[in-house]
Amino acid sequence: MRKLYFNIRREILTLVRDKAGLSILFLMPLLLIIVITLTQQNAINSVSGSEIEILFINHDGGTIGNLMQQGFSESNEIKLVERYNNKPLTDSMLKALTAKGKFRAGIIISANTTEDAEEKIISGMRSLIEGDEDALAKEKVPGIQIVFDPALREMVKTSIMNAVKLTERGAESRLMTQVLFNQLSEVIVTEDSTSQLILDALKEIRADELPQEIVETDTSYGNGSSAIVRPSITQNNVPAFALFAMFFIVIPLAGSLIAEKNEGTYDRLKTLPVSYINILLGKTLAYLLVCFLQFLLMVLVGIYVFPHWLGLPALVTGNHYFAIFAATLVSALSAIGFGLLVGTYSTTHNQAAMFGAILVVIMAALGGIFMPVNMMPDDLKLISNLSPLRWGIDAFLDLFARGAGLAGIWKNLLLLFAFFCISLGIAAKRFG
Repeated sequence: MRKLYFNIRREILTLVRDKAGLSILFLMPLLLIIVITLTQQNAINSVSGSEIEILFINHDGGTIGNLMQQGFSESNEIKLVERYNNKPLTDSMLKALTAKGKFRAGIIISANTTEDAEEKIISGMRSLIEGDEDALAKEKVPGIQIVFDPALREMVKTSIMNAVKLTERGAESRLMTQVLFNQLSEVIVTEDSTSQLILDALKEIRADELPQEIVETDTSYGNGSSAIVRPSITQNNVPAFALFAMFFIVIPLAGSLIAEKNEGTYDRLKTLPVSYINILLGKTLAYLLVCFLQFLLMVLVGIYVFPHWLGLPALVTGNHYFAIFAATLVSALSAIGFGLLVGTYSTTHNQAAMFGAILVVIMAALGGIFMPVNMMPDDLKLISNLSPLRWGIDAFLDLFARGAGLAGIWKNLLLLFAFFCISLGIAAKRFG
């Protein structure tokens, strides 16, 4: 234990003396997160959205359901998905896919929505004919449910809701016209005094007197939560750039390994009764402290600097603190494992710095640090599953935005820890 303590102390002293390295680890990601978040927020506010894939289930099969389906199909902004893995969608499948973030939203048109809406319209017309306008204040017909990904940004959510409401109003107007035409036809065919009175009353009804919003549109989240954490660019960028900063320890960590090899430090350490795994553990624990400090710095910026100084949404971490600690721990370990791998296979400090930095940027781009994965082409989405930063950002998004706990992120944590163990094993075997 004493040997491990001195190994950790040696690594920390080496880090403290490297002022340039410390600036890369702390100042660079801090500036990145501020500049890029401000830039992205401005872009989000000024650029219109592209085509969005939305899950769609039409249980109605009537005028409302069919017209809404037709309206979305003709839209350039929404692409309906009615099958997944060659299977028809079910309500539970739709909610599970949105809860996991596979799709941004899903729409469910309930059975008998058209029939219930017709009854509502006819009932409203009768109330107007009878002069009972108070009867029009009844509740709307439940029929449309929009299920959102809990991590969906508010702007995209609003855009989807507006599109649904616009399409719904068009379908309702069409249905109202059909019902009114049918009612008039029935009255005209029956030529008696009562029918004439009804016809005269119908002529007196103004369009604005008819029910305007017939079908209720209900919104929920795929995981069934009430979305206490409001999705925002901060919820995405703080954990994303914390991970990005962690992986940049590849430069000082790999440089430390190469310096020990080239300057003979490692050869001298071999003469001491210290195993190489002990040396690697010392490096791991020292850089683990650095990673936790990086993460803490990013979180503090998201909580205090963004809302009070920059006018950006504040970071909301939720209440799964142990899960956040576990995700930070294994993310830091995977970053350290990556640094050990690069240091193991590099021969010079410049080689490690160039190779490591380029790889981190590539993994960050594939992992969704700079752009959400769901905006990438399908081929890149598949490749992104190989990036440790993707595993990390998915875990943090599940925690910060989707309200998941440890049970919801354990697969990603397992992948990150396995990556660290494999990297540590390779490094120990190569130099042990």
